[in-house]
Amino acid sequence: KKLSQLNFDVVIDFNRVEDVFTSAISNIVGSKIKIGFKKNNSEKYYNFLIENKSNDIKMNYLNLLNTLKMF
Repeated sequence: KKLSQLNFDVVIDFNRVEDVFTSAISNIVGSKIKIGFKKNNSEKYYNFLIENKSNDIKMNYLNLLNTLKMF
């Protein structure tokens, strides 16, 4: 109930693998922009998806950072 009363400009889920709990929490709080890595069913939770193709974890997060810098 307390989480549903919170509002943020942006919510970012940094998990690269599916985590239903984190995805649900990301959607409970109020935010127009919800960012997450592309994974199973992620389009249900996030309106901005980051590709997660590389096995290089550092490269995945750098791609996310570079994408955010565009805004």
